[in-house]
Amino acid sequence: MRRHDPCTEKIVACLKAMTILAVLAIPMNHASAQPFSGGSLPEMVERAAPSVVNIGVVAQRAKPASPLANDPVLGPLIPGAYRQDVEESGGSGVIIDAERGIVVTNHHVIDRARAVTVVLRDRREFDAKLVGSDPATDIAVLRIAPDNLTAMKVANSDQVRIGDTVIAIGNPFGVGQTVTAGIVSALGRSTKLAGYEEHIQTDAAINPGNSGGALTNTQGELVGINTSILTGGGRGNVGIGFAVPSTLMAAVVEQLLRYGEVRRGRAGLSGEDVTPRIAKTKGLSVTEGALVTRVDAGSPAQKSGVQLGDVIIAVNGKQVANQAALRNRIALVPVGESVELAYVRGASRGAARVEIAPIPQSVAKSGDVSIAQLPGARMGDHPEGGVAVSTVEPKSLSHEMGLRGGDLIDAINLQPVADLATFRRVMEKAQVAVLSIIRGDSKVHLRYRASY
Repeated sequence: MRRHDPCTEKIVACLKAMTILAVLAIPMNHASAQPFSGGSLPEMVERAAPSVVNIGVVAQRAKPASPLANDPVLGPLIPGAYRQDVEESGGSGVIIDAERGIVVTNHHVIDRARAVTVVLRDRREFDAKLVGSDPATDIAVLRIAPDNLTAMKVANSDQVRIGDTVIAIGNPFGVGQTVTAGIVSALGRSTKLAGYEEHIQTDAAINPGNSGGALTNTQGELVGINTSILTGGGRGNVGIGFAVPSTLMAAVVEQLLRYGEVRRGRAGLSGEDVTPRIAKTKGLSVTEGALVTRVDAGSPAQKSGVQLGDVIIAVNGKQVANQAALRNRIALVPVGESVELAYVRGASRGAARVEIAPIPQSVAKSGDVSIAQLPGARMGDHPEGGVAVSTVEPKSLSHEMGLRGGDLIDAINLQPVADLATFRRVMEKAQVAVLSIIRGDSKVHLRYRASY
């Protein structure tokens, strides 16, 4: 049963009077707690809504052809356990550059798309071209004809605070453009659905179809791209939605427009989260940050003076609370550019300027999977080295088949695989292969399609 207070009823009435196809849902506990700055909410929506578009996709998806297809033991042994089906789906997007016709959406909205159509609020339709897509952040960029478009201003999401009022605009369940409101519930959240995440969490109602739509502040400026929800096992909203922050989105979009892909580099260090317990055990003077536990020989980090035991507390002046935040910041710095790492070393503080280097060419791409060469020194129970799965795109065919990041590929079609060159050579010849995988303390056999 839907509940409204008088304030909400007035807003809905005003929205209807302005002929906006929207439903405004504001939780009662904060509906009137904060004044909307920059004008009334309907005025803000009137400015922002024309920049939010509906996206129609005709795509090729992996579908189970057998009820046992997802069984981790029997599935890989069933010939034709999966089939490729063509299906239609939808989502949302945001115009961020009217002069060039640039539309931002989620990677998972347009994944494997054969054709993409963008529909504006005034019902005009455009064929869209994919400029580039980044599964690791779930961001994609489309281009449409720059014909009398309205762009949304991109705000600095670093200035967003917990408790700020935010508005979600999108196309939930394909019913048409819909507006919901709420607050920022948390910052820096990870959903484990993408590789690089520092999501804004909100209780503004977000449902299937909202993906790729706008999360705005009360000035109608873009602070995030709505990307996922927690549902408690259902399909509807339960007040926990997530958005990619606009600052992260902007960094990804810049590289996608420039290169068609995100060219991530490396600093050559890794670490672990600093917690109060670790700080006490190791005698650290700070209780959060990223404790450096490895510095690669000859890496940019080593050359800049970063040492084991340093605690990285900021990147380019922006605080990092843990290892994930450090990884995310470095991953968005283009190769060849420098990043300043602020650190704590014992009782003193310092800074190191690190130039981001290219990732060594020890990674192969096979469909929706990245395969990495692992040196023997880093493989505990595989001392001669090996080949491992680096990343698997979420909801991809390989993921459905059971392949997971971190899997060590021991053999392909019973042929031992100890290096990336062997992996490439065998996979080039095999359209379908049986992979022998070491996963933790067990061995798994998966039937894998190299191309599709």
